[in-house]
Amino acid sequence: MQKKYLKIIIPLLLISLLSGSNLATQPVQLPPHIAADIKAERIKFSNDSIKLTWKMNSEYPGDFIVGKSEKEILTIEDALQAKLAGIFNSGMNGILIDREIQQGKKYYYIILAKDYLVKRDIEIIKDVNYTSEPVSLFIEPENVKALKASVSGGDRILIQWSKSNISGIRYNLYRSRSPISSPPELEVAEKILITDKTEFTDTNIPDYGSYFYAVTITDKNGIEYFNPKIDQNFTSTGIYLKGKTLATPLNVGAFSGEKNTIIVKWEKAESRTGKDLQGYEIYRSDEQINSLLKLKFSKLIKIVDSNTTLYTDNDLNPGKYYYAVFSRYSDGAVDINFDTDSNYTKSPLMITLPYKINSLNHETGDNTITIRWNYTGNTGNEIVSIFKTVNPPADSGGIMNDDIIGTENIKSGKYVISPPPSGTFFYGVLSKQENEIIEISKGINLTTGPIKSLNNIISEKPVIIEIKKPEKEKDIKPSATGLDIIIQKTYYKGNYSQALKELKKFTGTTDNKHDLAKARLFIAKSYIEMHEYEKSIKLLESDEVKNTFPEEAKFWFEFALVRLK
Repeated sequence: MQKKYLKIIIPLLLISLLSGSNLATQPVQLPPHIAADIKAERIKFSNDSIKLTWKMNSEYPGDFIVGKSEKEILTIEDALQAKLAGIFNSGMNGILIDREIQQGKKYYYIILAKDYLVKRDIEIIKDVNYTSEPVSLFIEPENVKALKASVSGGDRILIQWSKSNISGIRYNLYRSRSPISSPPELEVAEKILITDKTEFTDTNIPDYGSYFYAVTITDKNGIEYFNPKIDQNFTSTGIYLKGKTLATPLNVGAFSGEKNTIIVKWEKAESRTGKDLQGYEIYRSDEQINSLLKLKFSKLIKIVDSNTTLYTDNDLNPGKYYYAVFSRYSDGAVDINFDTDSNYTKSPLMITLPYKINSLNHETGDNTITIRWNYTGNTGNEIVSIFKTVNPPADSGGIMNDDIIGTENIKSGKYVISPPPSGTFFYGVLSKQENEIIEISKGINLTTGPIKSLNNIISEKPVIIEIKKPEKEKDIKPSATGLDIIIQKTYYKGNYSQALKELKKFTGTTDNKHDLAKARLFIAKSYIEMHEYEKSIKLLESDEVKNTFPEEAKFWFEFALVRLK
């Protein structure tokens, strides 16, 4: 059994014991694998996150693990039972915003070098690499309840809600053109009142147009709380005086046109207020524009006159598109309303293009060659093949299986060859759909010239090589293994839970090291798609996956790590 070590050091106690001695004035020198100056605190004016800061020795080559526990960390067992909160390289800033916390619980933190943690050589140093004092959140007061809005006297809106039984509470009243059903919706709503009362009469609204309300609570610590509960602290039905909208419904629709265009259509509006209709505002987004928040993040693409009821959106990039149209009046008023769904499209229109490499370049380093590329497209196989060749073929039909030196996700945009093979080769990237022949072109998907690598020395001096066109153009498909079939039928079909089941079963039936690593890579990617980032990180950190697929493992590890935080 591997020996376990525990070193608990309390510097302040040592210094106090040495008080009066010259030793007390000497700075404590820590080994480079020990993090220092750890501090944890609740973020001011918030009650949903803890800020953790620390220092790392940038000369230490390894990673540091941040652990979190609900009990004080005094032993190796305590450290090993701590929950993973993050992984940081020594060159990164030592800061973590922890939002995975619960009110009423206390939290302790510890930071350990990963390599030493694996060896169980754990040093626990009070207030240096672990927090001896817990951090906790305030207890959140209950939401207001029974929020109601009703027309009063024909020209005003009366808003009422229940009183909180907690002292020192103040209420914040918000108004919007759409339901305030989330904290982001609250951000774009208008705050119209701060009060300690439980009702308010809103007199500053027009005769036409629907309005929604929400009430939040600010406690004695100055922290505002909003945990949306339908018809308890926000209204789900719009309230209006004379009419929901300024104009008749537009019944907006959209359909695909020619050459990556989308045609937006609507019905001519008639004013309900006596105002003159001047035209229409047309908005576009990659999300349904069904609230004031969604409208804020959409793009105003065109203002047309009142006689226009058709607009063609041209030169669109690959993606999905939603539209909204609102009536516009001569006095500047715009009939922005979501109480009916006639102003926006409910289903997306898709512009699809297969993935394609548009340009390629390279750079050489210390016994490495880095291939970089740009791409377009949003559909098809995301995995590209990296190949080398002495005599570049005219198209992908001339690329043999033996020419392939690796694979990468097209979205990563680069592939590092380390160490490069000895010899002089062109290098290229092949983004290929099934049964498709791709033209091979220098600067597009092939390096502009050959690159020489010999005895760990890389030369980019021109080398004259005769380029021959293959005698017969044909598409050579790599042979599909049982593992490839599993991946194609589950992962690439979006069935990630089935992919996990089949890939885990596969790992128990093969002793092929490459296939095992590939299966575990796709297990990790399936976990990412299912938002189980901690599980994916553990797989991507394994030597088996990192050594077999270094670039892809690094890409997905960083992808998951950012989301884990």
